[in-house]
Amino acid sequence: MKNWISGHKKIKRILTGVLIGIILFLCRKPIIDGIQEMRRIPADKIGWIVLLSLCYMTAEGAVVKQVSGIQGRPLSIFKALECAYYCAFLRIATFGSGAGLGEIYYLHKGGIETAKATGLSLVQYMLHKITIALYGITGFLLLYKIIREYTGGLLPYMGTAIAITAAIIAGIVFIALPSKASAWVLSLLVKVGGRHEKVKKKVDFLTEQARLLQEASAEMLKEGRTLIKIILLNLFKFTCWYLIPFVVYGKYGELSTVGWIAFTALTNMLAGVIPAPSGLGALEAVFIVIYSSVIGRERSISLAIIYRLVTTFLPFAIGSIIAWNQSKSKEIQISD
Repeated sequence: MKNWISGHKKIKRILTGVLIGIILFLCRKPIIDGIQEMRRIPADKIGWIVLLSLCYMTAEGAVVKQVSGIQGRPLSIFKALECAYYCAFLRIATFGSGAGLGEIYYLHKGGIETAKATGLSLVQYMLHKITIALYGITGFLLLYKIIREYTGGLLPYMGTAIAITAAIIAGIVFIALPSKASAWVLSLLVKVGGRHEKVKKKVDFLTEQARLLQEASAEMLKEGRTLIKIILLNLFKFTCWYLIPFVVYGKYGELSTVGWIAFTALTNMLAGVIPAPSGLGALEAVFIVIYSSVIGRERSISLAIIYRLVTTFLPFAIGSIIAWNQSKSKEIQISD
């Protein structure tokens, strides 16, 4: 069974790599034009966007510290930052599937039981996703007229994506909060899944994750101040990311600072609906589609590449150093 899962993951990665390769080949000319456009960006702007990326990761580390403190065993800020960068490395190295395990490892190493660490990691991920959705939807509603002016033909697709995002978030919150209704849904899932041996293992896994999520959510709700701090930190870190396009190309187009932030928040939310490992390719595609009407195609391609580099691959590069040191010291294991 393990060999089959391992083989399945390898095939998924190979197919993803092939697909990205095909896209790069077919779009090589506009990509080259976008890279050439990047060369015109002043060094001081590069410095500012790198700083914004580092501020995002610092806030992410602060979130990890707050989450660990719920169990009365807060990580030091340095260990929390190390955890944030290590997870950023795993997010790319494992195509998104290993980032949560990285955080569980650090929380467990900090003295938190594996089950509770898993629940806390799930709650943090839930709040992360909720922030992306609320930021994007709020920006869309507040600046609807401006968004319609630039992307009028895309409004039906945006509306569908927003509806899907809202439904997903509502479902997550429904499962996360302990209630008779959520308990009934989970029990029904167990009954239906129990009829098929192949499905039963997946259902058992999902119900166990839901149980851990509910336990951690209940503990989080008791820590009102911590929850507020995490929400504010999430808003701050995403604002850092969403300011990057404004810093790079703010002088082009007629968008205000708030307009740039809203467009980028909407872009990130829409990209999240597209099923792609670590969002690779999806975010770039949405960036180009959304921003082409604002700053032109070449600049939008350049912006998509820059945004990916500073928000994903810069933290990945720093995290790879931490991962290398981890591999030198000892093999990472998480006990039950």
